[in-house]
Amino acid sequence: MLPDRSKRIAGLNEDIPRLTLASNGHLVLVALMVAVLLVVIFPREALVEKLYDQDTLDELTLSYIQNLYRADTRNADLALLLARSQRADLSREELEELLTPLAALGDERQKLQARTLLIDRFEEQLETERDASNRAQILASAKALLTIASQDTLTKVFANRLADFAFDWDLPQLGLILLAKGEGGRAVKVLERYAEVALTNRNYAMSGEYYFLAREETKDLDEVRRLFQMGIKTLIEGGLYQPAMVAVGEHIGDLQDDPQTLHFVVRAARSSNDAAVAAEYGRRLVFVRAGQASTP
Repeated sequence: MLPDRSKRIAGLNEDIPRLTLASNGHLVLVALMVAVLLVVIFPREALVEKLYDQDTLDELTLSYIQNLYRADTRNADLALLLARSQRADLSREELEELLTPLAALGDERQKLQARTLLIDRFEEQLETERDASNRAQILASAKALLTIASQDTLTKVFANRLADFAFDWDLPQLGLILLAKGEGGRAVKVLERYAEVALTNRNYAMSGEYYFLAREETKDLDEVRRLFQMGIKTLIEGGLYQPAMVAVGEHIGDLQDDPQTLHFVVRAARSSNDAAVAAEYGRRLVFVRAGQASTP
């Protein structure tokens, strides 16, 4: 026996009409309810926080995070999550686009992670990049990042990490600022260590610069004198006679009336065959000694 509905349409030659299970409006409403339920069960913030603990993301999760980020490009944590999980596939420019705003304006945690990811990428590329123009671009980006970071309160470990980068890539002034944030009173010893490393590598100009930076960081007269002399000696040892004599005028500072320093400069000028500098500081030495002799 046919069901009632089948009896009603048995004699029709046209298509059998379909029963309407739900209207489009009902379907949209159900979809919204499911979406709300998912958000309640799996809050986006909780999901992102949980994914932070993972070093890698599977393709499905990564696709989901990418879609979330497209819908909210101002979400800092999503940007960091994408940068961490895709750092091997992103170019330096893409990584900078994602992270530079966070490195400047994020909260402390976001700044630290963004700056760490960027510095790691800059260092990797500087070690392998040989094109001068590309290296200049990388260093310009790194200098901008370090300048921003140097204006913030930093942990000792991270300040030293940034200072190491600055010194390694010939940004000594920034390195000194960052070093002061990390090492404080130990800045002189750290700078002297960099000077010794540069000297070992026969980078006499950089070694001298580190000694002069260290000289500016101490108030102890004996240390000031010693570091000034080390800087001049290093330049002369490298055959940089003219730069050494220029450095005398730039860095002698409060040692200009110190007899030991003046005597050293006269000898250094003579060894550099610079009669004018030797005569200038020789006259100053005579006046200083005469003044000391006349003092009761």
